[in-house]
Amino acid sequence: MDQLEEIILCFKFSEAFFLKNTKTIELFLEINIIKQEINCMRGDGRMRIMVVATYIDGYAYRCSSKACRSKASPKKGSKMAIPNMEFVKILRKMYCWAYDYTLARVIDFCDCAETAYIKIKDLILQVISEQEPEMVKTCGEGIGMQFDETAIYNGELIPDPSSTLDNKPSVQWLVGGVEEGNCRNFVIKLVPDIKVPTILDMFEEYVVPGSIIVTDGYPSYLRVVT
Repeated sequence: MDQLEEIILCFKFSEAFFLKNTKTIELFLEINIIKQEINCMRGDGRMRIMVVATYIDGYAYRCSSKACRSKASPKKGSKMAIPNMEFVKILRKMYCWAYDYTLARVIDFCDCAETAYIKIKDLILQVISEQEPEMVKTCGEGIGMQFDETAIYNGELIPDPSSTLDNKPSVQWLVGGVEEGNCRNFVIKLVPDIKVPTILDMFEEYVVPGSIIVTDGYPSYLRVVT
């Protein structure tokens, strides 16, 4: 939800994509609201978006198979599509949603009925709820990242967590890493133990391959790094 809203909040209403439907489609293609390719509706081929002057939207999908060559509306490649509503009108309503316009301002700004705006709001929330958050890894080739661990037991930090057995009841492990340099990216995760498989899974999930892992020498880290 935050990602979509941040994109919209960067828009300026003077931009051409608020005024022309073809420009809106180009924007939606750029930010992946409309897909570049979809499966063909009639066969096993793939359809790719292209400029088609004879279509009302100015764009259409066309099947790459020479035996098919069927076409489809750009609406077929977007979850943010409503029948009989241009993408430019959808974008304006998305803009109003992001800026939390009052209903009266929306109706005036978009020249639309209340039901049309409610339909767009419901669609936005539906699309957002179906999106899985993208995991962004930290660090990079040749960049150092310092990792350490701590443990919590009965509401208190354990002074020397490395000496704590992983199978000790009620122990909560926290493993964290801070990227070296000015950006100071970091990651922290609650884990069941600090055995090699657990640490390895965390590195694979959060750290770019080729990064330099800096540790305190705990055996699990050494075996993972090597």
